[in-house]
Amino acid sequence: MSQTVLVTGCFGFIGSNLVESLLKKKYHVIGIGNPRKEKQHNFVSFIDNSSFELLETDIMRINPTQRVEHEIDTVFHLATNRNNATPIVLTEINVTGTVNILEFVRQNDIKKIVFSSSAAVYGVSSESPITEKTKTNPQNVYAASKLSAEKYIQVYHRQYGIKTAILRLFNVYGPKQAKNHGAVSIFINQAMKDESITLEGNGSYEYTPIYVSDLLDAIILASKKSTIREEIINIGGPEIVTIGHIAQRVIQLVKRSKSKIKFKKPRPNWGTSHIGSIETMKEILDFVPRWSLDEGLNETITWYEQFYPEK
Repeated sequence: MSQTVLVTGCFGFIGSNLVESLLKKKYHVIGIGNPRKEKQHNFVSFIDNSSFELLETDIMRINPTQRVEHEIDTVFHLATNRNNATPIVLTEINVTGTVNILEFVRQNDIKKIVFSSSAAVYGVSSESPITEKTKTNPQNVYAASKLSAEKYIQVYHRQYGIKTAILRLFNVYGPKQAKNHGAVSIFINQAMKDESITLEGNGSYEYTPIYVSDLLDAIILASKKSTIREEIINIGGPEIVTIGHIAQRVIQLVKRSKSKIKFKKPRPNWGTSHIGSIETMKEILDFVPRWSLDEGLNETITWYEQFYPEK
């Protein structure tokens, strides 16, 4: 009998990719999400799959005592709001919504929750690389809400014994990411339109982007590792690259792009790097990212050319 899991945010960038991966691995997947028409390309591949079941609710309205037909082994909690311009709504979704899911997990005796947090909880850090022991220092409402959600998840482990894996994600990119979210997707969109790519500073900002397929492997491993009881794990890519190098490679890989790179004065408190240590990921998950930067960029560009082909 196939294992049943629940995915919140199942129609989003990471969530829809995760659902596809889980279905290929013969899981039965219950999804919570909003199948908006503009995201149809995210879910058209699985919405009619007999092993996929959409729960008619969302994380703000879910009834903690609601029972589902199948026994759920793990909840992958990916639903999130990133709009710092609406802090009350953001906090309600990211914090209260997380508590709602935790209550659903508790009431249904679900064994584990895997939570997609964010490296934004570290803020601007003087440490490099950033480890899980680096002091958290949120710089915006989104980061603060993610850190708050982490605390509730930890409390539910300590008070109710729910196994928890908190994954702090460093700069994920790949197919299905919205055109205006994340440096890679923004750069690809600009390069396809021959628009200038504007970078803050001189392009030397360093970070460790991770391709979405590598992230999916890490997420699924976090759900399967029996040794995980209460863990926080950085999830980042295998290469330290500059934002300038990313922009250059995107322009070179997008067919016939005439885009140029421009620079502007960086924002206040703009750091020089945001490099994540992935040693804990290697040790606990026994996983090393496999996708090189160029491989990931090529796959992402191919997807954008298919679904957003217009210049």
